Amino acid sequence: MDADTYNNAAQGAARQPLGGKEIRFPYSGQSSVIASNRLGCSYTPASVNVILRSPRNWDRCGGTRPGLKAFTGTQPTTPTPNHWLWPNGEAILWPNGDNIAFSDMAEKIIMPGGGVLLNPHETFNVGASKGAIPNSFTACAWYRDRMIVSNGTMWYASRIGELTDFDYGGDYADISRPVAGNVALAGHEGETITALAAVADSMLVIATKRSLWRVTGEVTQSLSPVSEHIGIVSRHAWCWDGVRFWFMSDKGLYAMVAGEPPVNMTPHLEDVVRGWSAATIIFDSERNGLHIFGTDGNNAATDWFYDIENRAMWKLQYASAKRPTSGGLAMLGGMNRVVFLCADGTFRYWEETQTTDDGTDIVSALAMGPVTHTTGDTENAFLAELDFEMDADITSSSGVHASGCIGRTSNEAVKAAVAVVGWAAGGASGTSAYEKFSYSVIPGWQKVVRPRIRCNSFAIVLWSTAGRWAISKITAAHRGCGRIRR
Repeated sequence: MDADTYNNAAQGAARQPLGGKEIRFPYSGQSSVIASNRLGCSYTPASVNVILRSPRNWDRCGGTRPGLKAFTGTQPTTPTPNHWLWPNGEAILWPNGDNIAFSDMAEKIIMPGGGVLLNPHETFNVGASKGAIPNSFTACAWYRDRMIVSNGTMWYASRIGELTDFDYGGDYADISRPVAGNVALAGHEGETITALAAVADSMLVIATKRSLWRVTGEVTQSLSPVSEHIGIVSRHAWCWDGVRFWFMSDKGLYAMVAGEPPVNMTPHLEDVVRGWSAATIIFDSERNGLHIFGTDGNNAATDWFYDIENRAMWKLQYASAKRPTSGGLAMLGGMNRVVFLCADGTFRYWEETQTTDDGTDIVSALAMGPVTHTTGDTENAFLAELDFEMDADITSSSGVHASGCIGRTSNEAVKAAVAVVGWAAGGASGTSAYEKFSYSVIPGWQKVVRPRIRCNSFAIVLWSTAGRWAISKITAAHRGCGRIRR
């Protein structure tokens, strides 16, 4: 081989062709175990105020969540005195014709087009025309024409059709008789009941924080244990989507269908969903998902949206005054839509065309990756080009920024990306030490950017401090460049 031939061959080996990888929107939501088990780019290690734009989008484009819009027109009301209402807005009456009222019904909302009832936050009392019943109940439900209430470790059910009859001395063979009990196996001391959940007339769930019991017929006949290890953290921490019963345990979000054991839907997020002390869950049929407003073990607010179709959990963040605390259904534009009662007492709802939370800017951020150029953590690569495919309707007044995070391992890249998301969520003050390169991105296709940086793994954080944006994918071009130099 002559010298010219040798030199040409050597230069060809050095100039390896660029390889390409597509990083698509992580439609599977957030996960805490991406780097350790290589779940891949269908998950994100961190995000805030980002969701999939439409579960049925062919390109699975996603970005900033809808903004909150104040309820206009006929306002929802919380009447005084606080009376129980049937779903159609009619008052629920005692047998003598009086309205049923409790001492605190701060969470009951009457919506235009129909009344919606959420259980009270505080304790309440129930009058008994027959028998005796204690005071200071903490949870309640209507099941098969009975009033079911709980106090401490005990639950109490009225006679069928007679809501004030709590006389437990009736005929044992009478299945309509009043009945009371606790939820514990023989020889065990019962725990405090945290939730009573009636799913129409098909199922009643009685829960403590660490156990779950189910009634599928009359309460006098069919109470049976479901689990001795998981329960429901608080009285509002459940909902029904028409097929599944959803609830928040101190071990995560669970789903259950009649006759089957509950299934943990968030095993990949144990570090952020374990140990919650309270939650409110609202089913959103329009988006086929769950709005979850929780309180973690440190008594801090933690809010999420769960995409049922993609089994994806998305972290949300609201200004404290406009944070939803409860919700119900209202007729808006001919549709039953979820309306939130926010901390400032205003009723608001998610609106796709809204770019702010009723005047407050929405801060949003999404980590995409990590991407490892080679087959392991011992090889390096040269990140040559990045091509962003953004949605065409970016409305961010502050611009959308792409921050690059690199690492010698995928774990390092993930830790850096999580730190940048946290920095952006806090308002992006100053600069982040974990940001190795950054670019501004525009709607649609744009010019290729060239980081020209050597690394084993990288992640891209897209973020904005105002407005809305969405992305379909990022294409990265790279080439191998030998072993990592320690």
